[in-house]
Amino acid sequence: MLKLILDDSDTVNVARHCPASQSSTSEWSAPNESGRAVSGIRQGSLSFHTSPEPFPWWQVDLQRSYPLDAIVVWNRDDDLAFRARSLRIHVSPDGSQWTLVHAGVTYFGGLWTSRPLVHFLGGEIEARFVRVSLEEDQPLHLAQVEVLVSNDSLALEHFWQSLASVEPAFHPAPTKFPYRAAKGSMPGHDLAITALKLEPYGRFGNNFHQIFNASLLARLWGIETIILPRGRLLGAVAAGAAGGLHFVHEGEDRCQRVLSGKFYFLDYFAAFHPRITLDDLARTLEACVRPQYSTLLERARPAAPDTMHFHFRSGDVFMPGTPHMTYLQPPLAFYTAALVHATAHAGIRRAVVVYEDRQNPCVGAFIEYLNARGIEHRAVSGPLEDDVAELLGARVICQSFGTFTESVLCLSEHAVAAYAFREVAAFGGHNKPPGCGVQELLLKRGVALHVIKDVGPHYLARDTWDNSKEQRDVMLSFPESALIVERL
Repeated sequence: MLKLILDDSDTVNVARHCPASQSSTSEWSAPNESGRAVSGIRQGSLSFHTSPEPFPWWQVDLQRSYPLDAIVVWNRDDDLAFRARSLRIHVSPDGSQWTLVHAGVTYFGGLWTSRPLVHFLGGEIEARFVRVSLEEDQPLHLAQVEVLVSNDSLALEHFWQSLASVEPAFHPAPTKFPYRAAKGSMPGHDLAITALKLEPYGRFGNNFHQIFNASLLARLWGIETIILPRGRLLGAVAAGAAGGLHFVHEGEDRCQRVLSGKFYFLDYFAAFHPRITLDDLARTLEACVRPQYSTLLERARPAAPDTMHFHFRSGDVFMPGTPHMTYLQPPLAFYTAALVHATAHAGIRRAVVVYEDRQNPCVGAFIEYLNARGIEHRAVSGPLEDDVAELLGARVICQSFGTFTESVLCLSEHAVAAYAFREVAAFGGHNKPPGCGVQELLLKRGVALHVIKDVGPHYLARDTWDNSKEQRDVMLSFPESALIVERL
């Protein structure tokens, strides 16, 4: 690791030639000697020398804040090197508030011994100022201080700056989560980011939105390549060129550095939202996204005009433990109300029930409801890819809560109507620009969207899902009379 940090050309010493200062000078000092410790020239002799004093210090101003990967301190190589044994390292964003990152007794050397003090920070701390000091009454004298930042971090900083030059309102957060620069498959040290790389995030719905969002951003920023994680995006294939973009699998790109992240979180780039129109969404979906799902779309068989599909979210939402509180699923009454409405207004006579498993109590109860009323139906509960292909052929869909069915609706070439529960969750797309969400996109395509609302008594509050027996009982007992159907 020491050899790596000292010899690796994928880090940059950002302290080189930056302004430096020290607590005092001595009879052995030279003019402007503080700056010699950031000359970038490693040598065995000292660069600066303070007076003997309590807690002497030396510091460098990096001129701007960086995510620091490591701080390397080279000692003088003679019998006085021991004086630096109590060295402490502080960092600061502003030169006023300091954070201690290293302290204790450490014996280290310099160039001749190749044993400098190396303190790793891993890019987790951002700072503009770095100060070294002693915990005792001694003179402080060192050869070099290096502040190392990875090329990935610098590439990310340069990329944020380039975006800010296009959109001055863009101000990235200091942590940069959840996006980072990463090496592509090509070796080299070019800092230019030339591709967007998707990280796996869920199975189908979330990854669909990743491809969608990354395609939107790539077209907006003039980036031509999108890298898909191999074998992790259900039904998605690298289809080569599509809509001016080039989709490749991980490891097949010809890039030196990429922007990697979960592109589900488009809100991070909210400053660019005004530049994205509904037409942009529609064109990107048609030209860039749908080709990635060609194998699934080819399997879709259009349903009969009198058939309605019902999707029930189950699986992890109903597993023991602590389920995600946002994944509150609709009550049984929502599905029955949707069926009654579609029967009256769309001539629905048959049903297809699609589900992962029967942990959702509404699955079995809804099938009993269909049996009791003599409604012809069939159940589909197979591999995820088969379930998606089935729903892609649906004409009328009653959807559960989540990104799964709304992603199907975006991809579908056959859907003409859909039902969702509650306006706040209906046809979500909350990870899209305001006014350019899934709802607007589907309406633009002519899909009739219906929202079934609870108007009193009210159903379980959103963001309270804990999969308790009491909540599952409410799912089954909530009255259909408390619901109304509205068309958007």
